[in-house]
Amino acid sequence: MKNKNILKRTLSSFLIVVVLLLNITSNIYAAAPKVSKDSSLGLYLYEDSTKSELYSHNGNKKMYPASTTKIMTAALTLEYIKDLNKKVTTGSELNRLPAGSSTASLYKNETLSYKDLLYGLMLPSGNDAAIVLACNVGKVISKDKNISKDKAYSVFVKEMNKKAKEIGMTKTHFNNPHGFHDKNHYSTPHDMAVLAAYADDFSYYNRVVDSTYYETTTNKTTHRWSGHNALILRGSKYFYKPAKGDKTGYTGEAGRCVVGSSENDEGIRYYAVVLHSPTTAQQFGLARDLLKYGNEETSKLTIEEEGDTLYKYTVRNLALGEQGAFKVKVNKDIEVYADKKYTEDNFTISFEPSSKYLKKTNTEDYELVNSISEDDKIGKINVYLNGKFFKSVDAFSKNDVDMRSTRDIIITNALIMISLLCLIIMALVLSSRYRTKKRIQHRKNLKRARLKNEIKTYGSRVPKRRPSTNDRGQKIKVVKKKNNKSKPINKNTKYMRTRKRTRKK
Repeated sequence: MKNKNILKRTLSSFLIVVVLLLNITSNIYAAAPKVSKDSSLGLYLYEDSTKSELYSHNGNKKMYPASTTKIMTAALTLEYIKDLNKKVTTGSELNRLPAGSSTASLYKNETLSYKDLLYGLMLPSGNDAAIVLACNVGKVISKDKNISKDKAYSVFVKEMNKKAKEIGMTKTHFNNPHGFHDKNHYSTPHDMAVLAAYADDFSYYNRVVDSTYYETTTNKTTHRWSGHNALILRGSKYFYKPAKGDKTGYTGEAGRCVVGSSENDEGIRYYAVVLHSPTTAQQFGLARDLLKYGNEETSKLTIEEEGDTLYKYTVRNLALGEQGAFKVKVNKDIEVYADKKYTEDNFTISFEPSSKYLKKTNTEDYELVNSISEDDKIGKINVYLNGKFFKSVDAFSKNDVDMRSTRDIIITNALIMISLLCLIIMALVLSSRYRTKKRIQHRKNLKRARLKNEIKTYGSRVPKRRPSTNDRGQKIKVVKKKNNKSKPINKNTKYMRTRKRTRKK
């Protein structure tokens, strides 16, 4: 009996130790990779649904992507070619194949389907398959059946760069469809993760990159292509079950590269990028660790909710009668995936306005550049984790804000001119009244001065003023004297002429 109890205890202890060891091992593998700050590696982990940057080392540094470029070539093929069973025949375009390229061993005048070419592009990393796809898909993009293969090739490369800008690959430039080294052919770990997320929306892309073997027979030969992405090769020490093997790459200048992805049970997709790795161990080991960290050690947080007023700003240059403020909102919850140790308190946000609508002034105000309507995209909300930039989302206006029109400016200027004119007229009237009053006062002062001088000279001879009332308080009437004008001479009246008579002596 005692032996049985001892055995049970021993087994229990053993199981507990095993569980603890497994947990410790799990935690070790799930931890985010640690590399020295001066390492030239490019590492990036990206979660697509919330556009979250979960890990970055040289994430925005320009690097050579090598054959991971073929992800864009595959994505554009799937975007423009609806019937993948359609056949194409190889030809002179194979002359463009750079010496020393990895190939799918295609022959001239060989007929293959677009589906065959996709597998030849992604599994053996065929630069020849990339060129054939570029020349044929380029014709479809140009909508010109008679276009030359050289021009079709250029159209395809131009479309690669156009698509890169559309999906947010801001520091990428492609010069070819396969990634063979060219100093003007570059990208970043961040941009390659964004590219993988774009390509992942095509269901057939997932089918191709998740394969490790493909066989097809053409008019020339039977091709047997095998993939060499260790993330999805069973038996490899870098095998990671949830992973999908998007694309590997290698050139002397780019180093060993890989773009891998995984999807958990909740449908959350993670994209890991490793560029410029010096060894295979780092190439696949770091990619696996990044995906494992994303799947096991990150969780979703909601930072701000849809429709909430995040900011309210005073604005200038408003239309007549407009209120002087506008409100900022987001049209979707601001959600992030981050390490489980973080909470909402670790995140902050800031508003970055679009120069199309708003101009910053010297104060906290903004000046309108164009009128804003409700739900116009007016900038970005930048999200920061412990003060470090994490991600951006689109910001929208919560209300209409109209800018001053030419009519408003004319009316405003007219009102200002009228007001100034009224002020000038009022000033002139007041000035005139003031001068008149001053003249009257000046006359009175002169009169008083003369009177004082007369009194001083002649004494007080100033007649008393006649009273206006009598002793009874009755008003005294002043009778004006009539003028004694001489009567007019009547011409009919005879006047006697008197002569002085003189006596005669």
